[in-house]
Amino acid sequence: MAVEGYSNEDWMAQGVTLEGSYSPTQLFTAEDDIKTAAGTFAAGNDVAVLTILARNADDELVQWDPTAVDADVSEATPVGVAAADMDTSATGYNAAVMGPYYVQACFNPDLLVWPAGLASGTHEEKSAALEKAGAPFRVKHLL
Repeated sequence: MAVEGYSNEDWMAQGVTLEGSYSPTQLFTAEDDIKTAAGTFAAGNDVAVLTILARNADDELVQWDPTAVDADVSEATPVGVAAADMDTSATGYNAAVMGPYYVQACFNPDLLVWPAGLASGTHEEKSAALEKAGAPFRVKHLL
């Protein structure tokens, strides 16, 4: 479920690695400012790191739903990208919980967790959907 190099386990001190054996995954693809925030992730969700987020009617973070047709539905507007795995389901925290997310940056689109309707879309389709929905961040492929 997690993106290689960006799961919670990758950030924890563990084991010994040989010098020179680490090759980082390039998450950011431009020199845009990177801004983060903390927000409440809605209960009953299992959100993977780098999932595109929106806010629900209770002002809690949930997965972005670009298919929402009512402009007043909060889930229709992306607000950021999850900066950690956040499992608020019964197998995780089992409640709404505060967690980190990116508010602004330029991301490698191949690493983001896209909604089902966009997952197999082209870069142009994904970028256009984010722009149309008013996302505070953008995506750009590596050169």
